[in-house]
Amino acid sequence: MRACGSNGGQGGTVSITATGPITVSNGGFIGATSKFGVAGNVVIDAPTITVEGQSPTGYASQISTASIGQLGVVGGGGDITITTGTLTVDDFGQISAATLGTASGGNIDITATDISVDNGVIDANTGSATTSLQNTGDGGQLTVQAGTVTVENLGAISANSYGAGDAGTVKISADSIVLETGGQISAVAGHVTTQTGLKYSTGNAGNIDINVGNLSILSGAAIADGVAGPGLPGQVSIVADTILVDGQPSRIASNSFCDNMRA
Repeated sequence: MRACGSNGGQGGTVSITATGPITVSNGGFIGATSKFGVAGNVVIDAPTITVEGQSPTGYASQISTASIGQLGVVGGGGDITITTGTLTVDDFGQISAATLGTASGGNIDITATDISVDNGVIDANTGSATTSLQNTGDGGQLTVQAGTVTVENLGAISANSYGAGDAGTVKISADSIVLETGGQISAVAGHVTTQTGLKYSTGNAGNIDINVGNLSILSGAAIADGVAGPGLPGQVSIVADTILVDGQPSRIASNSFCDNMRA
């Protein structure tokens, strides 16, 4: 299901209300993307939502309002609003309001009882880790309200920057958050892999704001908002009843690696 904009137009709106489960799998797509303009919005309300897997050719299953035009084109990601009991994003599945243009990434607002991100991604990023640094837009805002949030096996909830723009903001309010086996919550200004080697974002890191009952960071998982280039680190703010950070290199960090990571 797709609502597309092209030639500078804005993507349309996709609004879905379901009484039963919604599953996006094997490279399936629900979205309101734009090739050259501002992407549209997606609003979904269902008891359970699952985004999982990829097609045989490697195309990820997605809920997306990404602006996917040429680098330098003015266009931003649209907004995604999800209300559900159980949200599962796994096995390379993606929920994305990213942008490759000069405008900001879109915003993602998720309200759920339980959220599981297992080797999947929920992101409001700007730029791409595998393109150039011409993206000048800022990352969007990603807001989560949930009972439990689990991010594992290199899964990520992020509002990162891979260009000249600043990373966005991640806000999470939950009863319990468990990050493990490389799972991350991040708002970093990272690096880009180009044909001439690694290049580093010139933007600033974003902010991470977490209000949680019990927070566990295990087996190399992380909450991070550092910068790999010349930008400024952001702020990580956590209000919790209990916090467990166990196992190297599990961490809560706001770092600058500019001096020893510059290309």
